[in-house]
Amino acid sequence: MNLEDLDAQLRHIVETCPGWSELKHFAFFHQIIRDFRIHDVLVCGVYMGRDIAGMAAIFEFLGIEKYNIVGVDTFSETPGADWDVEDRNKTWEEVVGMPAPDLESAQSNLEKLKLSSNVKLIKQEDLDFLKTTNESFDYIYLDTSH
Repeated sequence: MNLEDLDAQLRHIVETCPGWSELKHFAFFHQIIRDFRIHDVLVCGVYMGRDIAGMAAIFEFLGIEKYNIVGVDTFSETPGADWDVEDRNKTWEEVVGMPAPDLESAQSNLEKLKLSSNVKLIKQEDLDFLKTTNESFDYIYLDTSH
């Protein structure tokens, strides 16, 4: 696989997985993974799996077979803690124009992209996970308001 192939795969991820990250975010992930040779990643705030899919594709592009990505999210229709007060009784569709996150959709997206084998998704508040986990991580990506 060359850089053009990776670029095409990352574009496909953006088209397949709802979310907010763009190619510039994936370029940042690529640099972090390549330069620091990380293997164990925690992503707090999964939404539908776009960031995780991008990271998994980058690990595979770089030939790093032994990697683990743990994604933690509430996967809930509950309003984000960062939403304006007047929006807290509205739906995700009304506020952000996209569906609420759910575990099954995120897992399905990763499976459709064939990027789920080294990924574990956990439905939990991120702070609760961080307080109780015994796992260690080389890189923690915080993209959450819970």
